[in-house]
Amino acid sequence: RRVAFELRFDDFGRPSTGELRFEPATVGTRVTWAMQGDMGPNPLYHWFALFADRLVGPDFAGGLANLKQVAEGG
Repeated sequence: RRVAFELRFDDFGRPSTGELRFEPATVGTRVTWAMQGDMGPNPLYHWFALFADRLVGPDFAGGLANLKQVAEGG
């Protein structure tokens, strides 16, 4: 149903956690990839977090596309 992971960014000194969730769908399986983390007290890191979706979103989309291709035997 899910795969959990921890990702460490040395520059931030704190791990981020995430998961891939798998849910049955009408056709196939719905996969959701999510991450969350504590940016700590540094205001610059909080500003950076506002752009995190834009920065890592393409990587998530590419990873999900690769997962789909492999799962479908391509």
